[in-house]
Amino acid sequence: MYSYLSDPVFKDRLEAVRHEVTQGVIHQLRSNLTSAIDTIVHLQNFSEDERVRLSAAKELVAHGMNVAIVSSLTDRLDFWERETGIIDVQDD
Repeated sequence: MYSYLSDPVFKDRLEAVRHEVTQGVIHQLRSNLTSAIDTIVHLQNFSEDERVRLSAAKELVAHGMNVAIVSSLTDRLDFWERETGIIDVQDD
């Protein structure tokens, strides 16, 4: 495997395939995210079991905080990349 990684053509193709797979997974997650959130909100609002409602509320808060953190870090990284000129920021 190591000898293949020293081949620039193989290495470039491997990176392209990794990127393609990653983008496919991200697309799949994005496609199902709304449904998952709707399910958690429904459980929070309508479950008769208060443990389920509490668990759903905790999930919403935790994931909401994670989204806020990732969004903030992404904005900061994009700014840093633009300012330093190291990487051209492009949307995938």
